[in-house]
Amino acid sequence: MLLNCFLSRFSGFLKNILALSFAFLAISCAKKEEAKPKLVIGIVVDQMRYDYLQRFDKYFAKNNGFSRFKQGANYTECRYSYLPTYTGPGFATIFTGTVPKNHGIVGNDWYDAQLGKFMYCASDSAANTIGSNSGVGEMSPRNLLVDGLGDSFKAHFGAKSKVYGLGIKDRSSIFSAGKSADMAFWYDASNGSWISSTHYHSTFPAWATSFNELEKANEYLNQDWELSKEAQDSGVEDNQSWERPFKGLDSAVFPYELSKLRLLNGNFAMLKQVPAGNDFTLDFARTLILNEKLGRDSICDFLSLCFSPTDYVGHRFGTESLELVDIYVKLDKALEEFFKFLDNELGEDSYTVFLSADHGAAPPAGYSQAKLSKGGAINILDLEQELDSVLEAKFEEEDIMKALVNQQVYLHKDLSDSLKIEVKTFLKKYLASKDYIEEILDTKVLGRGVPASYAGRHYTPATNGYHPNRTGDLWFFYKPYWVEYTLGGSTHGSIDEWDIHVPFMVFGPGIKPEINKKPLDVQDIAPTA
Repeated sequence: MLLNCFLSRFSGFLKNILALSFAFLAISCAKKEEAKPKLVIGIVVDQMRYDYLQRFDKYFAKNNGFSRFKQGANYTECRYSYLPTYTGPGFATIFTGTVPKNHGIVGNDWYDAQLGKFMYCASDSAANTIGSNSGVGEMSPRNLLVDGLGDSFKAHFGAKSKVYGLGIKDRSSIFSAGKSADMAFWYDASNGSWISSTHYHSTFPAWATSFNELEKANEYLNQDWELSKEAQDSGVEDNQSWERPFKGLDSAVFPYELSKLRLLNGNFAMLKQVPAGNDFTLDFARTLILNEKLGRDSICDFLSLCFSPTDYVGHRFGTESLELVDIYVKLDKALEEFFKFLDNELGEDSYTVFLSADHGAAPPAGYSQAKLSKGGAINILDLEQELDSVLEAKFEEEDIMKALVNQQVYLHKDLSDSLKIEVKTFLKKYLASKDYIEEILDTKVLGRGVPASYAGRHYTPATNGYHPNRTGDLWFFYKPYWVEYTLGGSTHGSIDEWDIHVPFMVFGPGIKPEINKKPLDVQDIAPTA
């Protein structure tokens, strides 16, 4: 529907908004025929909670960057309605307009019971890397079960509509671009280059090769991560106990000498964890737009643009860190320059941009314990070993549990029905004894209607996230402030407000300023009818 709204500017007024959840589209769609975007850009900021817009607003530029969206529509009550809230499912949901039970991306990884192995959401052994000699290009959207927004552009405009995805994470660029994209690009952390796969094309673009030859990743990593004045004035204390310092450091304190730290922190992989990774992404985006001539003719093009360093910084330093303030201040400045570039190259009335996030983030467990006297950290590997041990002792069989991932227990597929019931009953009781477990569901009941006696809060989002061939046999859920992580840094995955409440904003030709407070599901951003 979002695509239809953008396209409606070519033909007149949008009519018959069929559901209240689509009310946000009325403003962006019911406009005069002359409003014709030549390029639509979908921006996703990885791990961006909605409240960051309020929290950091005073540090943002007044008329551009994040503030540019004040010229358009801001939907303040946009939330996810499924579990788990991870990157793969988030990008798939934003850009396909449906939930994991339909698009099939039930996690970043899952266990395939039929094949007896773990599956990475974007893996494809039939695809080969283009752009470098590494193997990290064996990726494609083959595990995505439905079409997306980029595919709708191709279907409506034909092959002349150019569709590209760009993001440091492969799953972000692949799922946002769709199945029939011209190409998706992601970062090869083994050598600092942008790459793609043969799913899209047999050869890598010459202009992209030329960009890689500039060795800009190396250039950025030879600069220091200095604290911005805005972040310095924020009042947030540096060096908190709930942060995880880079390897080679005893504490998380500015400035960071990247040229000295890079070899201890994965070398080129370190670019993913610093603000310069966003600048690097936008450098490539500008080069792509110019060389592929996006937005240069009457046929509308589509570009997805994904910022991942915010996620890595959140995971390392947490939601309550000075580093987090700084990366958002710097991203705001980078977006300001990017929008100026688009204004100069295409014209202010020639493109439309929307922005959202794939998930939010919980407070660090160390922060929750120190400041709120709540919660804690769960080591999932320890729990897996514990469950294996108690199952073997109870049933005198090995290999009963094949996997523990996404807070789901996958049982051996060859267990008899009676033994499976017995194992589930035992595990439910055992897990319920843990002080951090709020609820346990047998996935067999999902989608059959909420039982009249049900008093939990996870049934509906679990149903939306359940796929029979990709989800486990038992699904357990943590209490608020408990995280499957360390005491330092933040993570995500729950249906708590900090994980599900994300931005959705859009500006462009014909879109008037509006603050819309009506509830909106993330899947309504680009629903596939």
